[in-house]
Amino acid sequence: MKKTLFLAALGFFANPVQAQFLIFDIGVEREFILTSPTASKYIYGATQLSFLDGQVYLAECLLDPSPVLILPNPACKIGTTAFIIQGDVDGDGIADDRSFWSVDSIVTNTFIASFDPEGITLVAAPPSLLPRPGGDFRDGSVAAFYDVLTEDLNVQRFDVAYYEYFREYDGLLFPQSYNEHINTWVPGVYIYNVPLKDTTNSYLPLKLTVTQMIEANGYRKGLKGYGLITKAWQAGALEIDSRLVSSLTWEGNTRNNTISTDILEFSMLDGIAYVDIEGKFHPYGSIVYPVPDIPYRLSSPFLTSLTMVPYVFQKGDTGFAKMEFIRSLKTSNVTIDSSRRSWVWPTRFVDSYKGHDLYEFRIAGDAAIPGIKVAGVSSKLRAPTADYDGDGVSNILEFAYSQDDGDDLSTTLEWNTYHNNPLFQPTALELLALGYTAPVTAPPLYLDTLAAGVPNVPLVYNKRQFVGGSVTYGYEVCYDTSASKPKWVQLKGPAPGTSVILKDKKAATISGNPNFTWTIIDTLDAGILIGTTSIQASNALPATVRLRATATANTGY
Repeated sequence: MKKTLFLAALGFFANPVQAQFLIFDIGVEREFILTSPTASKYIYGATQLSFLDGQVYLAECLLDPSPVLILPNPACKIGTTAFIIQGDVDGDGIADDRSFWSVDSIVTNTFIASFDPEGITLVAAPPSLLPRPGGDFRDGSVAAFYDVLTEDLNVQRFDVAYYEYFREYDGLLFPQSYNEHINTWVPGVYIYNVPLKDTTNSYLPLKLTVTQMIEANGYRKGLKGYGLITKAWQAGALEIDSRLVSSLTWEGNTRNNTISTDILEFSMLDGIAYVDIEGKFHPYGSIVYPVPDIPYRLSSPFLTSLTMVPYVFQKGDTGFAKMEFIRSLKTSNVTIDSSRRSWVWPTRFVDSYKGHDLYEFRIAGDAAIPGIKVAGVSSKLRAPTADYDGDGVSNILEFAYSQDDGDDLSTTLEWNTYHNNPLFQPTALELLALGYTAPVTAPPLYLDTLAAGVPNVPLVYNKRQFVGGSVTYGYEVCYDTSASKPKWVQLKGPAPGTSVILKDKKAATISGNPNFTWTIIDTLDAGILIGTTSIQASNALPATVRLRATATANTGY
């Protein structure tokens, strides 16, 4: 009968010193992409189990592996001290049988037999789809003679037992793999029989308990799950004005699913997919913030907010944010739960009115400056509905329909570019001396049919570039401009990036067409293409009807 070792996570070896290199590790990894602050999509999963008894410590040597024995030299300081009898000593997937390696030391296996992956069988596990009796373990065991350079020629055989099970689940190509993953590897106790080296060591049963960290498709308030708490989400992405000190907030890491020893890491990725040197595909790019290639480790896994440093990104930049929960929990002196959960979400950096207000109104003081600023309290004059320069056009309209891209020489609002140092705040006279002009008589153009009525053609105008969802664009119609008190009616526009067809009974009566409609189309920025807003009446309307564009600065940015 095959000798077996019964492992399970809450017992102790009779000799804990002997067991210090015995490790039973299980990790369940799941990665999601947020499709909104309150929903996510499973994109990747993996489960890894490993049994390790013993250890090989490789030394630095430029000549590994070598077919012959090598004495100490500058390229291999201690020489090739070990002869590999069997196995893959560096874990690269290539057998190193009958080769010499430079090894600092080896700790031989104490309990688990090497080179016997069929001897690992599943004894018990929580109810799930996990096949019994298990199997499919890769054999990474190593046998070596060490130290072959010893002066007294006391060369001994050392064995290291290592077995690994690894299974990936591709949620992008196979969405159904999510159910397979969560129903196969569930929280609970997993007990395995492992081939035993000999029977001379006494032992007690050991158990491994797998505790999953966060498990949900998306944020559910009051329940387990991860999600963002933000209103600045538009067209499938979180939007941030990088000129502002922004606070990113989330929920989901509660006391019910997070342990104090867990690690919480945040990073911004550039969104450029690549394949690393190990052949692993990274669909969301490499880390660019806060430090290239290094994620930011939060001080506690229970934190639910993070402050973003301003002026790191530029408007128009896009990428992905990533939050990762990392567990390394010892459930006994030899068992480890090393599960991971991670979430990524699209992020774009926008040009919001709030950031514009904070950094691009550069006129100090309350005194009027002809052609530049009217008299009044600056904070009130900078409000979206105010008229800072007194030209009859509100600040938000000048902002929303200006196409200067943050460097406007034809309006009164933008004295500096988006990327200028905010500490540089010249006075109005200094700006005029630099050649920046602000003629009151030339406000930016925006859509208004005035006394021309409404033609039966598409009326199209460019939106301000990179505003994202920070501005709501719309239209108002006045059906009778001859009235003593003309009334303006807001037309309900579409969500950004969509279109809508509206029926209008009043316009139907005026036009004589009972099926009169307005067709409103909104397009978003697409690379170098500026987003547009357009409206078309199904029938021309007379001069007594007037149509004009509107804009509103949204909250949450």
